[in-house]
Amino acid sequence: MKIEIRPVERSEAVDYLKVLPYVNGLPNWEPAPSAGHGGPEAWPPPRKPATEQQLEAWADEVMDDHFHPQAAFVDGKLVGGSAMLSLAITVPGLRAVPFGGVTATGVIATHRRRGLLRGMMQAMFDEALARGEPLAALSASEGGIYGRFGFSPATMRARWELERIDARFIDSEFAAGSLELVDAAAARQAWPQIHKQIRQRQIGELAPQPGRWTACPMRPPAPTGRCGTCCTVT
Repeated sequence: MKIEIRPVERSEAVDYLKVLPYVNGLPNWEPAPSAGHGGPEAWPPPRKPATEQQLEAWADEVMDDHFHPQAAFVDGKLVGGSAMLSLAITVPGLRAVPFGGVTATGVIATHRRRGLLRGMMQAMFDEALARGEPLAALSASEGGIYGRFGFSPATMRARWELERIDARFIDSEFAAGSLELVDAAAARQAWPQIHKQIRQRQIGELAPQPGRWTACPMRPPAPTGRCGTCCTVT
């Protein structure tokens, strides 16, 4: 068995995408009652596997300058993939430091427990250091996986449920502000400014990737790829 860990080329980008759970319609987060799952059902509803047209469109994003994929090949077949995003994070002292955000990770079921993920993680760490990114972070779908690679909890997430009759608003020491419904064009102008103010004073906040504000991130996305009305804080 010959194992090779290396970055993917454009001609291999679709094969890289096909090993990732969400591309195949599988959930990539934990079931209820985990804090990582916000729905009422035990598992999130299944999504449809990506179409060939979606795969080709996403393949172009795989080759983006700020997306750094690594793949695991066994006997020439692509069987695993992971990637790092080049980002910046606010650290204690309120400074923004470059870091690599681990994302898009999967190994097909027939090739697990062979050290492929470990090989991809090490390759990504080496590349990140070479790019001048001294930190790495991720949001784990399963928390027990990544400790062996040097990760440890940086923040905690909790999910609370309470009856409305038992809840009330508390007085805030800050001005409450107001909400205004705006179209996507106005939101794209306002959100970057709001986000910049928040992330500069909040430890752990991330800087956005270049160009990401051009798409209005509304869920679920409209079939056209453009959303209609958004809410912004004033």
